[in-house]
Amino acid sequence: MNDPLSLAATFILRGLLVQCGSVVVHVRGVEKIPLGCVDGVAIEGQQWCSPGGLSCRSIDFAVGPAEIDAGALFSSRRITFQRPAKGVANVAFNSVDFSNFLMHPLVYASAANSYGLSFPGPNSIVEAGGVVFEGYWRGQMTRSMLLSSPTSPGGFAITGDAETVMSMWLSELRVDLDGAIVGPVRAVRISTPLGIGSSEWTVNLELDLTVRRFPSLPPKF
Repeated sequence: MNDPLSLAATFILRGLLVQCGSVVVHVRGVEKIPLGCVDGVAIEGQQWCSPGGLSCRSIDFAVGPAEIDAGALFSSRRITFQRPAKGVANVAFNSVDFSNFLMHPLVYASAANSYGLSFPGPNSIVEAGGVVFEGYWRGQMTRSMLLSSPTSPGGFAITGDAETVMSMWLSELRVDLDGAIVGPVRAVRISTPLGIGSSEWTVNLELDLTVRRFPSLPPKF
């Protein structure tokens, strides 16, 4: 779609990312943009990586009705929300991506400052049963598995060492990506390998999404 909001969002995202396999922006209610509102926005991407090392196999952001500053959009390609837009983020990680997620400074600080958790170097393995990863809590090495909830459809569960504190952290996690706040984690799904000969499993995290403003250049995460 060649509407000004889609064009601006695509331009900004490609400038923010050091790797961007694809990005597609869908805007519902484009005819309302001059009035400063839209019915919803969805962004889909493949093979993303930020300068700070956040990476994923695929990503899908979607928010509902939003009020935007039409003047800023048309004059300078800035996307400013008049009030926060609410929605859902779905992110697919492979083993390397999940390690990058745990070690990113914004995520790492959330775990360390609020729960005393820390994560060493790349140590995550996404497999059929879930995501196995190691960390430290109160100075002790922990080994945990993140998986789909066996009792609550659409939820998630943590097994292993420090499972209570790990579960609390993910249930309360919020990461501010320069105005786009993702978290907490709502659901986890393990996806089977795709393609002939592929052995790569991915973990899909569903997170709440609140967008106060669209991230801006230069990149900050």
